[in-house]
Amino acid sequence: MQFACANDELRPSLNYIYFNGGYAYATNAHILVKNYLKECSTFSDDDIEKLNGKFLSPLDYADILKYDIVSVEPNGLRCKKNNRSVLFYFADVPELKFPNADALIERNISMKNEPVEKISINIKLLQQLNKSLYNSDKCELEFKSEGVVLFRSKDKFDKGIGLIMVIKND
Repeated sequence: MQFACANDELRPSLNYIYFNGGYAYATNAHILVKNYLKECSTFSDDDIEKLNGKFLSPLDYADILKYDIVSVEPNGLRCKKNNRSVLFYFADVPELKFPNADALIERNISMKNEPVEKISINIKLLQQLNKSLYNSDKCELEFKSEGVVLFRSKDKFDKGIGLIMVIKND
């Protein structure tokens, strides 16, 4: 997920991973990733509920992946491995407001698929999307009418989804 985050002073909410409604979101305005927490974590329903509305630094997220046990506390994620315990704090920036990613995803899902002969795509963005989207080794692509490619796992039970902006070739 950390690879999908931005480094943008003008849109600071894009610099974080955002948790809401049982999902983790990340975007840099060129790609958008939505991962279902029950698929990509071992969090309980109670822990997932506690994550709602929280922001986490992508650097902290990368470090958290190195730990065996992760639990949710009111002010962050407690991580344990061997005899070591570390607390990674949630971002304490009250003015952060994550974009309405679900509305963007739903808008793109509802668009008709468009036959596309050729597209141009930034391969680095594609690699970032691949690293960020859980279970993305086998995806189906849907080409949408406004220059967006929708990525979904071939596993119909997998709820994660990704979007990437493309350059249409005329």
